[in-house]
Parts: sequence; C-alpha cells; structure tokens
Amino acid sequence: MECYVCGQSGHKARDCPNRSQQKPGAGKKCYVCGGFGHVARDCPNQNGENTESVCYNCGKPGHIAADCPEERTSRPTGRAAKTIICRNCNKEGHFARDCPNEVVCRNCRQPGHIARDCTNQAVCRNCNQPGHFARDCPNETVCHKCGQSGHKARDCPM
Repeated sequence: MECYVCGQSGHKARDCPNRSQQKPGAGKKCYVCGGFGHVARDCPNQNGENTESVCYNCGKPGHIAADCPEERTSRPTGRAAKTIICRNCNKEGHFARDCPNEVVCRNCRQPGHIARDCTNQAVCRNCNQPGHFARDCPNETVCHKCGQSGHKARDCPM
C-alpha cells in the first residue's frame, strides 16, 4: 500500500505523518506512469507502461477526461466513443444524457418518464423480469449488444 500524500509505503493517506509537509502536487497520481506528485498531462514519462487509459473527452490514450487539455465536448470521440454504451437505448457512442431517442425509465424500462418519477415495479436490465435490479439478478449476465451471456456490453467482443 502506498500513501497518496507522500508516496511512501506502509500507511494510508489519512494516517500520513507527513501530511503537514505536503508538497504542491502531492496526493495526485498520474494515470500514464503511475507516479505521484503530477497528473497525466504533466507526466515526464509520456511513454509510460500504463497507456491503456483513454480519455472520454477526446478519445486519445494516456490521460483521463479530468486531465484532458482539449476543450470539453458533450460527446466522446475516437476509441472512447466505441466503448461508451448508452443506458437509455443500449447503443454505442453516446451517453444517456445525449441520447437522441425518447427517454426510457431505468426502473421499469418504459418510455416517457425517468426512474425518479416511476410508480411501476422495477424490471431487471439483465433478464427483463420484474421485482429485482440487475445487481441482484440470479441469472447469468447477458450482453445487451450481442445477446450472448457471460459478458456485459462494454466488454463485448463484437
């Protein structure tokens, strides 16, 4: 375990004996190299081993949206757009808030209202049966993209 404040091992940030001596940038972890004290956009090791992260804002690898140097977009682009699955229509490339389709309730899966205003019984997003949520579903996970069991849409090989 490494402390996010000082980068030393053996204690957590909340127990850090060096908290009062914290340097600017300390407590920040870089998603490119995994080092402490800087963020991805300021990483001195741009060829770091952990370059699999993809920004949901610009679609480029090596940083996350919070550290993106580009202007914030409302829709993801590039590789990121292909990994986003809309929770409203279950299609790739956009978030539910940007969905062009009619809003669908996440509780009962009926169109025209949202879960906060729903008076119907919950319907599981995994098996489409009423009475429980997907997190409590006794059935195997089913992909909403290809219909096969055993994986979620975001992990779909199709």
